[in-house]
Amino acid sequence: MDAVSSIAQTGDLQQYLVLALSIEQTSLVCLVQLHYSVERLESPSEVGIVLLEPLPPGVDLEETSPGLDLLEVDFLDDESLVIVYRVRGNDKLTNIATISYCELGYQPMQTDQHVRLLAREELMFEVVEQWKQGDVSHAATLVRKDPLLNRVQLSTTRTPIKRSRVLKGGKVGGISVALNGKQGRRVACVLDSKGMLESFDMEGDEEDIEYE
Repeated sequence: MDAVSSIAQTGDLQQYLVLALSIEQTSLVCLVQLHYSVERLESPSEVGIVLLEPLPPGVDLEETSPGLDLLEVDFLDDESLVIVYRVRGNDKLTNIATISYCELGYQPMQTDQHVRLLAREELMFEVVEQWKQGDVSHAATLVRKDPLLNRVQLSTTRTPIKRSRVLKGGKVGGISVALNGKQGRRVACVLDSKGMLESFDMEGDEEDIEYE
């Protein structure tokens, strides 16, 4: 599970957690949004969650998606996620793409006044477990015995991938990703299981390939 934080001009802290969920024929990106007020930074004042279903380029919101296999998901900066995926039925091609996560419709969850640091890990674990059991889908229920959360309804959000690039390598096996999200130097480096390294300028159209 990866995390990224940003501080507003008011001093409030916004933190995001992300985790890729993949089982059987469904792959989702689970995002948790934690808001900390400047008066009480030790625990979040607001918690939101969204289950994101990325759609391959060319697939509309109302169309049936062939589905994706998510290989990696990580934060590029305080606005975008990078995902590396294969479209099911076309597993010889591996793609890299960016998705905006700040403007999504996060579903609020009620919290008590003493949300512990560990509770964030427990929250993600609970979502994964409920999702594996089939309880978190297009219309799902997440129930916790812990007072951290009351009963809430979760639904997936479909989002089209607008910009995607095909890797020259990474056709089989796993991959590793390293990101630099600094403005003007936004680069993604992808290393496949055979040792082929590719670097992508995430702000331009050109890509540089390196081999090991």
